Amino acid sequence: MATIAAHVVLMVTILRPVALADGRPLMDIDSGPLVDRVARLAHQMNIAPPAIRRIPSISSDLDAVAFLSGLPAYTVLVSDGLQQRLTPEEQEAILTHELGHIANGSLWWYALIAPLAASVPVVVSLVAAGRDIPIDGQLMTLLPLACAVHVGIKRLIGRTLEYDCDRRAAAVAGASSMASALQKIHAIGRVPESGLLSWLLHATAVHPSNDERIDTLDWRAPITDLVQVPWRKAEVSRRRWAVRAAAALWVAILAVSLMWILTPDRTWPLLPDALLFTTAGVPFLLLVALQRRRTRFARKQNALRPRGRKVALAIWLASAGGLVWLVTTYGLDFLPWSDGMESGGQALFSMALLVAAVVVLLRSLFVRVMGVPRTTPIDRQILQHLLSRQYSEGLDLARR
Repeated sequence: MATIAAHVVLMVTILRPVALADGRPLMDIDSGPLVDRVARLAHQMNIAPPAIRRIPSISSDLDAVAFLSGLPAYTVLVSDGLQQRLTPEEQEAILTHELGHIANGSLWWYALIAPLAASVPVVVSLVAAGRDIPIDGQLMTLLPLACAVHVGIKRLIGRTLEYDCDRRAAAVAGASSMASALQKIHAIGRVPESGLLSWLLHATAVHPSNDERIDTLDWRAPITDLVQVPWRKAEVSRRRWAVRAAAALWVAILAVSLMWILTPDRTWPLLPDALLFTTAGVPFLLLVALQRRRTRFARKQNALRPRGRKVALAIWLASAGGLVWLVTTYGLDFLPWSDGMESGGQALFSMALLVAAVVVLLRSLFVRVMGVPRTTPIDRQILQHLLSRQYSEGLDLARR
């Protein structure tokens, strides 16, 4: 089970991005000022220049985003808004930040987290076996244990890597340019910087809040390159305390859960399950809440009315609840071939089927609840024509 989970995460990390979730293709950028700028910055940082792909915009929003993907064939994804809304100095700061992820090996660190987290249930099972504690059939305890460990380690390592990339960007492009770029990106984007959702999201997310990042840039900046943009200094200390509290709570939940799992005669056997499911699911649910907020804003802006969301959510909740109940009540015995299942290959296949069912359910939640429209091949061809400014071909295809 640990091997399957680690391989699934690693495969997703290695895949090269070719399209967005809504079907928009990513356009290759092979020449031009942006390619020359990235090559120059990569030379300054002593790394090989990555491939560049453009995230096309189909509306006037022009979100300014850039991120790194694809291991080991790195690809920097750059949106239209980044090129049109930011100054050349600010663009260099953001590009240098993304190149910093190559320089400090961020994706390699993220790839290492999955096998490390998946090995924790294996170690726990070995310790339990050495103490003669029956742990068979506790898949619904060991699986969220691995997820909770993965969530916490990725958050701790990810925040350190983000601060390091900001430091590298400030050293090359200047702290003031980096801070100004962050301010514009967060102003253009719809990630809240105030309210309860913002506090919970930034306390459990990989990326620190905008105020924390700008404050760190100002603290490290030389006198000749001080940060010029305003930020809420009083908010920084409170947010950092929230981050520390979230980390301490994560450690406490893991410690209590491990003690409970390794206790021979525990009175509340479902306590670690509830704690670990909550720890693993809260960051994902916060992202769902954020995406739903953005989707509602976009629908209101474009006067769109949602269809079938409540029904889809009810079906997903019923399916997920039924799967959890079956596995919690019967283990893997509810599978039709579970009678007499003794070989390791059959058990491995059953676990793979269970993981696939969970992945399908999560995918359906992402598509139906988070507002990602389903597209057909014809829709993608029409979109490709429009993005390539081949308007007549797109209209002809749409009429057919």
